[in-house]
Amino acid sequence: MAVEQPTKNKVTPVLDFWELNVNVKCHTGDDVTDVCSETLRKWRQTGENVSVVDLKSAYLQLSVDKKFWPYQLVNYKGQTFCLTRLGFGLNSAPRIMSRILKTVLGKDEKIERATSSYIEDILVKESIASADEVIRHLNTFGLITKSHESLNGGAALGLLLQRVGGELMFQREAVLKGVNLAIRWGLESIEVRTVSATVGAWLKFIVSAEKRVHTKGAAEMIIKRRLGTLKELITEFGLNIVVQMVPSEKNKADILTRVKKNWLVSSKVEHAHLCAGAVVDITELHSKHHMGIDRTLYLAKKLDPQVSRECVKKVVQCCDRCQSIDPAPVMHKGGELSVERNWQRLAIDVTHYRQVPYLPVVDCGPGRFAIWRQLKREDAQEISAELNSIFLERGPFDEL
Repeated sequence: MAVEQPTKNKVTPVLDFWELNVNVKCHTGDDVTDVCSETLRKWRQTGENVSVVDLKSAYLQLSVDKKFWPYQLVNYKGQTFCLTRLGFGLNSAPRIMSRILKTVLGKDEKIERATSSYIEDILVKESIASADEVIRHLNTFGLITKSHESLNGGAALGLLLQRVGGELMFQREAVLKGVNLAIRWGLESIEVRTVSATVGAWLKFIVSAEKRVHTKGAAEMIIKRRLGTLKELITEFGLNIVVQMVPSEKNKADILTRVKKNWLVSSKVEHAHLCAGAVVDITELHSKHHMGIDRTLYLAKKLDPQVSRECVKKVVQCCDRCQSIDPAPVMHKGGELSVERNWQRLAIDVTHYRQVPYLPVVDCGPGRFAIWRQLKREDAQEISAELNSIFLERGPFDEL
């Protein structure tokens, strides 16, 4: 897909590398790719006479060998295209970028001493070499850069840079900027309110250190950078941060200023439940479960095979609950899996650990006995075979 970035006036091509990434083992924090938090700590200790250099369309400057083109194919309007540049979303892309940039900077001893790089961002100590010298050096090896920026007010590692009291601070427009302001005022107890359930969960994990934040996608590295910065500020300044989730319906700013995008354009489309030939009321059917387009279409076709996908799409787009900012509330009634007797009810699922599929079988009785079986394949035949083996060993049960 193509991800538009209006603030940067550019479009970034992002491919679905999920199947390829599963088979490519790649990690950071070695001699090739530094740990982000350590890089931030080093950069915060730099002097005054420094600047930031950033590569322009970094990954798209790296050509891929022709023998690897079949792994980056795009099917568009019946035609197959090959992405000849390094794809954004490949888990090894940051490591490849870091290796190339460090090798290029190491070609000149003076440039190597004057620079410190993290993936495509370069910090230049102008007391040793000027930013223009570094840019000319990179250009000789075919790497095009943006204009260098001053350390104060520039951007690096996906963050804003600013000096506060002679110390370099990395800011995020919302949370980090507020935390920075609180530090300048000498505050130690801070309450962070967010409308995003995902961001709220990330911040709670960082504050409580209950578990590591797991995220995937094109912005994975940027998210981890920002959360790592926030964690460092909490530790260094002894901050007490409380995270509170504010739903959109209780946020006055959202109520007064936010409107749905389809309200801003004139719609000439009739309601979907009035589609010609439709026997079932799609709006009424959708309101019972608030599922997506595919599942609603599947259920509607069970009642009326003449229902079109376009009609169902219009219903979902006009549904206030499905189009709201917050996720739709779960419509199922809460229940209890636990039972009073052991080996009466079993709960199973397929999970992955280090890219290997497993079948966990958990006893819902008081003992909570659990069995893990490694799977060769994730199909019904393999799972049935493992369950049959467990039942022969442990005996029969009542519910699965």
